[in-house]
Amino acid sequence: MLSRDEQLAREQRWMRPVTWLSIAVAATGFITLLPEPWPFVWDFMGLTHAVLGVAISLVLVPYLLRHVLRTARVQRPLVLLSGVAAMALAIALCASGLDILLRGQAERQRWVYSTHLWSAVAIAVLFAWHLQAHLAARRDAPLLDRIRTLRRPDLGYGGIVLALALLLAGGLGAAFNSYRANRPPRLVDGYQLPYGDAPFAPSQTRTNSGGFVHPDEIGNSKECGRCHRDIDRMWRSSMHGQAASDPVYERNIQLLVDDLGIAATRYCEGCHAPVALLTGDLTEGGIHGGIDGSLANDEGISCVTCHRVSSIVHLKGVASYEFTPAEGYPFAGSQVPFLQWVHDLLLEMRPQKHRGEMALATLESPKLCATCHAQFMDKDMNDWGWVQMQDEYAAWLESPFSGQDEHRVGAGRRTRCQDCHFPLIPAEDPSANEDGMVVSHYSLGANTAIPHVLRDAEQVARTEQFLAGRIQLSIVQPNAIASAVREAGSDRSIAVDVIVSNVGVGHDFPGGTIDINEAWIELVAIDASGTPLLASGQLADNGDVDPSAHFYRSIPINREGQHVWRHDLFNVIGESYRRVVKSGEIDLVEYRIPISSESAFPIRVEARLRYRKLANRYARWALEMEEPMLPIVDMAKGSLVIEEPIPRQQARSQPRR
Repeated sequence: MLSRDEQLAREQRWMRPVTWLSIAVAATGFITLLPEPWPFVWDFMGLTHAVLGVAISLVLVPYLLRHVLRTARVQRPLVLLSGVAAMALAIALCASGLDILLRGQAERQRWVYSTHLWSAVAIAVLFAWHLQAHLAARRDAPLLDRIRTLRRPDLGYGGIVLALALLLAGGLGAAFNSYRANRPPRLVDGYQLPYGDAPFAPSQTRTNSGGFVHPDEIGNSKECGRCHRDIDRMWRSSMHGQAASDPVYERNIQLLVDDLGIAATRYCEGCHAPVALLTGDLTEGGIHGGIDGSLANDEGISCVTCHRVSSIVHLKGVASYEFTPAEGYPFAGSQVPFLQWVHDLLLEMRPQKHRGEMALATLESPKLCATCHAQFMDKDMNDWGWVQMQDEYAAWLESPFSGQDEHRVGAGRRTRCQDCHFPLIPAEDPSANEDGMVVSHYSLGANTAIPHVLRDAEQVARTEQFLAGRIQLSIVQPNAIASAVREAGSDRSIAVDVIVSNVGVGHDFPGGTIDINEAWIELVAIDASGTPLLASGQLADNGDVDPSAHFYRSIPINREGQHVWRHDLFNVIGESYRRVVKSGEIDLVEYRIPISSESAFPIRVEARLRYRKLANRYARWALEMEEPMLPIVDMAKGSLVIEEPIPRQQARSQPRR
């Protein structure tokens, strides 16, 4: 068994590395809490802190064990209490640090980081107390001797270790920071500017630099998916993820190229394929986002497209946002496994910067949605003049959901676009909150066609569930007793009104591309004998809707007054027909059911509001299918039973008017 002096000597040998490693760990840890003048320097400072933290964890535990065994029987309560408390906190500090190193920081486990931070602060306080208690209890040689063992050579050695650690972190970080700052801007030879000096016109998009961005800065969604697997899966199923690979878009964008050239695709690609737009591909010799296999086609609306919108240019749409690339972390996008591991380690250990870069305030504002879900066409595209097209943001502002209009159905509820289309749902993800919830990235709307074509039955089902209950339909008789039965010559009819109420959509119904969608009322009236009296809005065998049905849609026209049915918006100069149901309002449609003396009461009337993405004629062309057979959603249903209002004898004896 070692003597007391031998135990003290061994402990002193452990004390030296513990002391200097503690100073180095504390210094690098403190520096990482300061504002970041050089982001990559601070990233490597965090990496240095982690390496030193592992080192001190390896030497601290043996040191503490030896120290406790040697001093356990010392009768000094304050020294013992402060020492035991400091040791417990040191273990918590090391454990929480290793947990952060191995598992990273997750939103649901912020307490681990808080434990790590406040344990370090508490240890400093307790160590000072422990040292003061020790000095107060014994002012003789042992403690002072241990302090004197930190002679000048030891001080110089420790200082060198600390200086080298800081220089390593600072040097590597400064090198990467300098590389990032001095990387030449992306240039595209022979880039055409047919729409003025703005490089992205006629799109309204801007970048913070005024020029192009590197593909790695916007087309890196696969990198995001390595950590955010559940969110990546949602996004891949969404229309945001398929904004460029959507076969309908591919057909339409090629039509635009054939008519006006590839530079004209900038009008569309700011919203559908921002990777192609912002990297400068949309010029002669480049490829647009509708080309299968291209990066822009695969990315669609990439993760950072929305997450790095730094400001809103205006609210008139056509991709009216400013994009600012993120600083990111060193070795982002590297194909070298070790460097990729270092990148991931830095991100997981210090996600605060990532969170700050990817959770910009613009994400919370409905104005972000206006940048793409509002649209106009100007003379530079249609050679005619300004034409207003869809504007879901303005429709939301006029709705009861915006909280700015108290005189509509459902007034009093304020709901943003994000609350409906990006609600919180459960998922396994580092960004999940304390309840295990993340923002849904399915971006559900009303597109059942594309997931159906791509055989994504789950996304179709989600969309149908999302649409359920948002519209109400009822059937009433306008004046059932006095004038329900009207005669005109030998003809008689019963008047019924179908009332469609938009109570659950935060904008017009239907919304979006209403020129290529179909929403209509199907109504059937059958008498007691089973004889059909009226049928409106039925489907033909080829899937076409009865043309006499009551439709909610628009019919855009060109300058010759012809229907522009292929969604070639650059030919549109106005509309010959438009009917929608505004949010919080109703639409009333009158039907007349013909009856005769042979009609048997009661008469049952059934109606339903049906919705199909896409219109059958357009779908045949866009999808190149003879019979697309796309899903039809019954948005709302209603029925009415009409009893005979006037006895037959009285009805026959009434004078004609």
